[in-house]
Formats: sequence, structure tokens, C-alpha cells
Amino acid sequence: MKETTPREKVLKNIRNALMHKNENPFLDAQIHADMYAPVDSVTDVAFAQSFTAAGGVFFYCEDEKAMVMQLATLARERNWKSVFTFIPELVDILNLIKLNPVSDPALPDELQAGITFCESLIARTGTIVVSSFASSGRRMVVHPEAHIVIGYASQVVQDIQHALDDLKNRYGDALPSFISLITGPSRTADIEKTLVMGAHGPRELMLFFIDDRPDREEESAHP
Repeated sequence: MKETTPREKVLKNIRNALMHKNENPFLDAQIHADMYAPVDSVTDVAFAQSFTAAGGVFFYCEDEKAMVMQLATLARERNWKSVFTFIPELVDILNLIKLNPVSDPALPDELQAGITFCESLIARTGTIVVSSFASSGRRMVVHPEAHIVIGYASQVVQDIQHALDDLKNRYGDALPSFISLITGPSRTADIEKTLVMGAHGPRELMLFFIDDRPDREEESAHP
């Protein structure tokens, strides 16, 4: 019977393909091989450059103490009365600098700032990887006006594939139900090609980058 519609032709092709399977012509494909050449510069420097080029605000911190001091200064400059987080370690930090930490699950409509940890930092694109395990669930990365992230030099990887491999190694089969890749603050130009910041998430993305590399002190002593 001759096919009378495009739909019938498509269905016939599908049936034929299911009945007469061809051998995979790509058995030798290197699906796990790197797609790009390695990042040339020091990986954390490459991340900082890519992150700021995407519109992120980068704060370098020699250690956690320096991070706390810079966070306190930023809060005073922005006149933040409170910062939202659901992570106990971050609540302790905010209490230390007398910045009212709020962990009420019922987030208000207007939320000045929220602070989270992250899973990894991708050098090639300046992307921050967050998950429901490391970033106070789903809402904290999209709801506040300013999203503050605390990340470490040891979390920097070259590409997305390395970030995904890290997640698999860290969590095994129990991967987080929410994984998001954030590159710069939320923006869109869908309407009349006009750039609008904060359309689908925070207007600002800030990273406090803690240098926890074991060789940092040696580098400082021998420039």
C-alpha cells in the first residue's frame, strides 16, 4: 500500500529501521576524549578571567578569615541588614560578622542577598556549578537580588566534563536532584534586543574565591 501522507512515510521508515538494524559505525569513537585543548594559563587565573568577563564580581581571599572580613565590608557598603542562607556553616559566619542570618524557608518577595557554597568552578567558561546539596536547595540561586557564592581554588576544573566527573565521584548513584550551571548574572535580550539584568534570577553574581592551594605559601615566598 502506497503511503499517502508524510506521517505514514516516517512511520514506515521507523518500522524498517527497527526490523533491519545496522551495526554501529562509530565503535571506535572516543566519547570521553577532551573536546578542547587544555587551558593555557594557570587554571584558577583562567577561571577568574572568564568569570569576570561573563559579568561576575570576583573577590580573591587568601583564606577563610580574609573572606569573612571582605564579606563584612561588602555588607556594610551595600547596607544589607540580613543575608539569607540555609547552610549551618554559613549561618555561623554571618553571626560572626553580626550580619543577621535568615533561614526561614518562606522567602520574602524582596530578597537582597543570599549566600551558598558550590560544587565546582569551570575555568574555560567562568561557570559556577551548584546543586541542591551545596546551595540551599533550588530557590536560593534564583530568588535573591545578589547571589553570593563561596568557592575554593581546589574546586576549579577545566571543563564541564570534569565538573560532571567530580559530581559522579562525589555522590555516586545518589546525584543531587538539582544541578545548575551559572555563568554570570541572569540576563536576557529577548524583548526588542534590549539587555535586561535579573530577568530570570539574581542581578548580581559574586564569588568569594578562597585560595586553599597547598603550594600558595611557597609561591608567595618565591615570586
